[in-house]
Amino acid sequence: MTNASLLIIHQGALGDVVLTFPAIIALRQKFSRIDILCQGQLGNLAVKLGLIDKKYPLEAAYFATLFSEPIDEKIKNIMAGYSTILLFSFAADLKKSISQITDSRCFRIPPRPPAQVKIHVTEFLLKNLIDNGLLEAADSYDRIFAPQRKQTHSSARPIDTSKIIIHPGSGSIRKRWPLTNFLDLADRLENRGLQPMFVGGERPDRGAGSPVGAGADRGNPESGSTDTHFQ
Repeated sequence: MTNASLLIIHQGALGDVVLTFPAIIALRQKFSRIDILCQGQLGNLAVKLGLIDKKYPLEAAYFATLFSEPIDEKIKNIMAGYSTILLFSFAADLKKSISQITDSRCFRIPPRPPAQVKIHVTEFLLKNLIDNGLLEAADSYDRIFAPQRKQTHSSARPIDTSKIIIHPGSGSIRKRWPLTNFLDLADRLENRGLQPMFVGGERPDRGAGSPVGAGADRGNPESGSTDTHFQ
């Protein structure tokens, strides 16, 4: 590990950001400090998990100035404090704006692969990080994550690796997985001695943090909708 610092910028929602977590763990081998600019609540999650040292809220007005003129001095000062900036985004113009206000190395990686490419998002991100020289080539995920399995970042609480959080739902109908599949997955995890837990987001007809599907209890999956949307 070096004394290099990394600022990650991610404009995505919960699922896309969580899928970067394995990549962030791997990047700890190269960067002693990693901060993130993302949705405020997601930044809080990453900090609590010990993956990130500091978070900046994407909702802040100064971030919006990257898409207009003049660019706020605060965002300039923030970016000047990092040796490397990693942008998970499809927006090439955003990278261009960042490169104009800082001498830091700046990389842009799409947050997910093209729809026609059959590859897991995490594998896609790791491959791009390796291709850009941000990670060393590895023969397997075991080689990347072995040093991380039994330890967490110094600021983190110990992590119970037996707990698996399942968050049903998606940002669009075409990406929704039937609820019965989630319940089957939870059963399989339990059979392996793990502890799956369901969390749901906010729905128009229900407040944030509600249990998964009012009728979608584990014993009676037919009582809940199979395309329930939690977002």
